[in-house]
Amino acid sequence: MKKIFFSTEELDARASTKFGLSEQILMENAACRIEGEIRKRLKKGSRILALCGGGNNGADAMAALRKLSGDFSCTALCVLENRSAAGKFQADAARAAGVKLIDIASAKDAFEHVEDASSKDACTHESVGGSSLKGAS
Repeated sequence: MKKIFFSTEELDARASTKFGLSEQILMENAACRIEGEIRKRLKKGSRILALCGGGNNGADAMAALRKLSGDFSCTALCVLENRSAAGKFQADAARAAGVKLIDIASAKDAFEHVEDASSKDACTHESVGGSSLKGAS
């Protein structure tokens, strides 16, 4: 895929200032795209494990899991401390929708779950590295 922009942060900022789109709307749009791709590829009832960082990409993934939770078994291995307000909102909403959240700070429990789930999960979604990650192509 050919990139037609230099910075996703710049795109988000422009969408907010030029079109008045809030951070929550941008997250919901990202979540809809993630949700759509997963629904195209998996059967209902499949297990999904998302690895969620503490930034907006992690919040996007939690929003997607919230949307998928009625039809799939959803778990997020995530950073729960020091989240932004939007990230806390998405984590709370995902939890309320039945998404199992495992705080990466409790590493022993988290890695046991990943090891147990990795052979059974139909989908693993990584959302740890965000737009500020350097060196990614």
